[in-house]
Amino acid sequence: MARPDESHFMEHSSATSSLSSAKPTRVLFVSLWELGWKTWANQLEHYSENFPGLEAVHLRVSRPSWMWALSREFRPFGIPVISARRSWEWRMKRTVARVISSEQFDVVFVSSQILAPALIEPCRRAGARFAVAIDVTGPAYQRDLAHRKVSPRQRWEDEEKIYEASDLSVTMSSWIADSLHNDFKVPREQICVTVPAVALGPDAQTAPQPAEKRLPRILFCGNDWKRKGGPRLVRWHQELWKDKAELHITSGTAPPLKGLPNVFHHGMVPYDHLVNTIMPTSDIFCLPTYNDMSPFAVSVAQAAGLATVSSRIGGMNDLVIDGETGLLFAPNDDAGFKAGITRLLNDPGLRSSMGTAARQHAEANLDAAKVFPHLLSRLVTLKLDK
Repeated sequence: MARPDESHFMEHSSATSSLSSAKPTRVLFVSLWELGWKTWANQLEHYSENFPGLEAVHLRVSRPSWMWALSREFRPFGIPVISARRSWEWRMKRTVARVISSEQFDVVFVSSQILAPALIEPCRRAGARFAVAIDVTGPAYQRDLAHRKVSPRQRWEDEEKIYEASDLSVTMSSWIADSLHNDFKVPREQICVTVPAVALGPDAQTAPQPAEKRLPRILFCGNDWKRKGGPRLVRWHQELWKDKAELHITSGTAPPLKGLPNVFHHGMVPYDHLVNTIMPTSDIFCLPTYNDMSPFAVSVAQAAGLATVSSRIGGMNDLVIDGETGLLFAPNDDAGFKAGITRLLNDPGLRSSMGTAARQHAEANLDAAKVFPHLLSRLVTLKLDK
């Protein structure tokens, strides 16, 4: 239910499961409503509904567009002025704190760490257990994504406060779980790895082999066109495979790409069309990203049974088993990418075996129907640890 005076916050509740006779654990889910966190929030809402022993209340938090332009602190005439970002954080804290104090919650689960600092104190006052979802840490970012500058707002000491206050840290990858343990000394038993997972569905099928009269199809999905490596994939295709394979692109930011042989630009497509129409007729998924953590599109490709070629970066090792469900290369290894894709194009049997292994990997490790219930069970049991 939208709050009329605070349009950037929406709240709704899911029904308590009738399967549990004990008093349910009341969990407030505070979710950042932007980018990949939207998918995460939608999945939390879906799987928490009627989950045994859980009563869920969901609060979506979206940052207004003007905040991006005015988010830095500035000092006109040398006078410090509070930033628009901090002003928004204060209003968000006040709004969420009012929800926490007005209802009795056992657990508050915050997604992502961007929202967490402002909510530690309200949780403490309410006596609620505190859990936070994390996609990256400062140390991991600096070590492994060094070609990108870390924001000056990303301070390790602020992160330490979050992890010290958290009863459960939910990470999007083993990569970040290792960072929490090694860099911040968070005990392993307080970490729950929850990778980007896909609703497989009972009728999901792996990608078919190409018909004899059509070329193999390489698929690229990514709205951040340059960062995801779209331009170089087009360049490789035109140099090496324009007569051997089709390149299909789904992106809202790619240029028109008109007149390029065997390049098909679909623009931004609905998710259902992507997974039900485009992916089932593709043969290789390629995401030569320069900078990423745990891209959801890779999980979707693995679930579709596509041999996946991507960058060995961030949490990718959780999503692709190198040499078994796909091929991973260093982000700047153009030669490796070109050789890997050429190898798959020349070997239909290898494409098929990797595609089959990808689907099996998704069923075992990337199935949202298994991943999210495990996470929700951890949240429910936090109440028992009080």
